[in-house]
Amino acid sequence: MAFIKGEHLDSWLSKNPPQETKNKMAQQLFDLYCYSFFELKTFQADSNLGNYLFTEDNRIAFLDFGCIKQVPDAFPVAIVDLVRASIGLDKEKIFKAYLDLGMLSGEKDEAFDKYYERVFLPYANWTAAPFREECFHFSVEKNFAASCIEPNLIMGREKEFAVQSSDYVYFSRGLYGLYKIFEQMDVTIKLRSRLPNL
Repeated sequence: MAFIKGEHLDSWLSKNPPQETKNKMAQQLFDLYCYSFFELKTFQADSNLGNYLFTEDNRIAFLDFGCIKQVPDAFPVAIVDLVRASIGLDKEKIFKAYLDLGMLSGEKDEAFDKYYERVFLPYANWTAAPFREECFHFSVEKNFAASCIEPNLIMGREKEFAVQSSDYVYFSRGLYGLYKIFEQMDVTIKLRSRLPNL
């Protein structure tokens, strides 16, 4: 164990850091998440405020690695396929991506067609939004992170979604947590270029 001097996000933000500094710190958080996920295939899936300290020299300390997820090599590729399909709102490719991610039970999954308008289409728009342009403005898109909650609740509640990939659950949990932090930081950062082959 080691002592690290720094401040939690609320305290750090209360000192009104420059927008450029906030953007830089948020970019570092996202870049590390992507590097861990796409390169190491192992990432911290618990993106909550208590796990980060912001230091005087504008670095970020990570405090808790109790929720770590390792994914198979094919999983990050399927995530990029899902983002690409979601950007194009290509129903067939979205379906295939969810199959590859282990979120559907088979090639003729009735849940996909039944819930496409209520669940998969809204979730596709949520998935795609930060990656449609080079930069995403969390300062403009208020409450963006929470807009995915209802589709997720349906997937967790309805019996047709008996297949739930733990890899995807942990990945989306980590990403949701980061998006909430970025909203609180009121930042604009680059997301699209951080996904390989997008």
